[in-house]
Amino acid sequence: MTLLFYGKSVGYLYPDNQAYELVYRNINGENTEIDWWREDGDRVKTIEKSNCVDLCIRDFASIFESKLPTLSRLYIDCNENGYKRIQKALESSAKTPMKVEFLYLVITSQEDAMEILPFICPKALHYLRIRGTAGDLDLSKVVETEQWKKAKQFTDNRPPVRAGIHNFENFETASVLFDELTTEDVRKVKESFLNCSSTTKYLKIFSRHFPDRNGLIELLGRPYRYRDRRGNLRRSRWFFRRPTKRVLVIELSEDPQFIDFKIHTLAKARKMARALY
Repeated sequence: MTLLFYGKSVGYLYPDNQAYELVYRNINGENTEIDWWREDGDRVKTIEKSNCVDLCIRDFASIFESKLPTLSRLYIDCNENGYKRIQKALESSAKTPMKVEFLYLVITSQEDAMEILPFICPKALHYLRIRGTAGDLDLSKVVETEQWKKAKQFTDNRPPVRAGIHNFENFETASVLFDELTTEDVRKVKESFLNCSSTTKYLKIFSRHFPDRNGLIELLGRPYRYRDRRGNLRRSRWFFRRPTKRVLVIELSEDPQFIDFKIHTLAKARKMARALY
């Protein structure tokens, strides 16, 4: 199990409000090594005949109980029912939701995430990152949480996620991998970007399969194209003017295969169009 805490103002654990990072490791199945990485010098402590997970959860719960101000980052990666054990510890210690700006979860299924998210303050959460470790990742429950809906940024570039494309429209910035992308998905995202109030919105979609990509010309029109010195097509771009002197730029990359949706200023869009000739 690994828990990394990046604090902003945690004087009782770390003097002078400096950042800190804790890593717990199981040593030979019997002992626990705790690495405390600090700007004023790292610390390493070994606790003999201890359970790594129990110690980690104990400290995690104590930080939760301390009513700390916002943590800039919380990273959790655990196995052996670690998420379930964290959940039980938080159920007994959590009086108010933990304020975390950047939450990074490494999970085997969405059930792991669902055991942590209810204890995170939705209003404080800015960046949500989820990485699955066991095949395609179903997020059908996660996308219904307030934490998902309130977050501004999301990243998951592996493995492919199973969730409707519309569930990513609330993010200001997002990067996601789907097993399959369709022109209907592209149409939905295009309409969302053209009608949103944001001036900086960005979505990058990776896909393993894009079977009807040839339908993009019918959907979007003829693109600006870029080829390398060998004549290989590398990039195609489409430009769509918005009423607010902003431009939606849709970019299709051939290698690696992804499609970008980003809102640019008019001046930036003009430079991007010229660069493709």
